[in-house]
Amino acid sequence: MTVKKTRWMIVDGKEPFIVITSLAFAFIVLIALVIFLTSALLDREELRMQSEAERAFNSVFLALQDSTNKALQAMQDENVSGIGVYNSLGRKVLSLGNVPMTIPLDRFDSRDSLPKDGSNTGTATFNRETGMIEYIRFSRLTILLDTGELTLTENGLLPAPLDFPDVLYLHFDGQNYNHRVMVIMVIGIISSMTLVGLFLLVLSIYRN
Repeated sequence: MTVKKTRWMIVDGKEPFIVITSLAFAFIVLIALVIFLTSALLDREELRMQSEAERAFNSVFLALQDSTNKALQAMQDENVSGIGVYNSLGRKVLSLGNVPMTIPLDRFDSRDSLPKDGSNTGTATFNRETGMIEYIRFSRLTILLDTGELTLTENGLLPAPLDFPDVLYLHFDGQNYNHRVMVIMVIGIISSMTLVGLFLLVLSIYRN
């Protein structure tokens, strides 16, 4: 009988540790799930921003091929405040609308701006200082080759010297994007804090 009582006492002593550990593990899993969902939503908004910038870019520059008036109308429809062409030093060459005289190209890595699938797309980033979404594409070579203004030499090489790259730049209001991102982050933080509070509440009830 004495042996049996000792065994039950050992089990009772381990019970709080087992229960608390199980609760902590369950809530850690839930918090990890919240973080994962928040990260997935932020990634979706990033892709959405890239898609919107690419669509606005194509719409404006296609309209610009017809006339300036059509380009201005397309800018208004796409909520674009300015487009510009910059040289390899980031200095403005041509522009339409409100764009800066220079752009800091060091914020845009041309290697990262070239998609892995080889398609001719650019990179969109959100500028927190100005609240604008900036889209940039390094594309002078593509434009010159497509228009026939640049031809290869007999050896199949590019003529030299060449000042690469011309930079196509576009920016538009990013407040909606920023608002969506902030809402997702706030919901994620509140959800995590709620889970922590719930864990402490359950733990307190169990200990009492």
